[in-house]
This record gives sequence, C-alpha cells and structure tokens, in this order.
Amino acid sequence: MEEFAIRRRLLELETKVSGLESDAARYRALLRARNDLIVELDECGLISAVSPALLERSGYSASECLGRSTFAFTTPECAQRLRAQSPTLFDWA
Repeated sequence: MEEFAIRRRLLELETKVSGLESDAARYRALLRARNDLIVELDECGLISAVSPALLERSGYSASECLGRSTFAFTTPECAQRLRAQSPTLFDWA
C-alpha cells in the first residue's frame, strides 16, 4: 500500500514539473516574440531576463544586463528620485 502511495505521489510531482516546464517554455516564447521592453528581476532585484526588443533598442548585450541592478542603467539623479518616490519598492537596491 505504501509503495502505491509513493508511486502516485511521484506521478503527481512529475505532472507538476511537466506543467511548470511547459509554462516556462511559453513564457520564454512570449518574451522573445513581443516588441515590448521587458525586464524580469529576481528576488534580490537583479535583472534575470530581458526581452530581445530591449536589447535591440538599448544596444546592450544580455551579458551586460543580467545580474545587474536596474539602477546601473539610470543616472544617479533618476535613481535617487525613484528611491524617494517608492522607498519600500527599492529596499533591495
């Protein structure tokens, strides 16, 4: 009986992983297909993904953007204004 429960749970987890992989593939396709300037931030507020449209329009490469703060791409004055307007939004910056 316990073996059956383990196999069933394993099947449930495999199904969830498959669904997440499918969702991630759809997200990546959407990111590539859109002409929007899209930046994805990780939990530390660092850039974890950028749309090809953003790279094309900005002239930056993905390696120049990934892992950096969005404030690396603004003037100090702009960064200061943004932090003042939304201090809790930028606690990590």
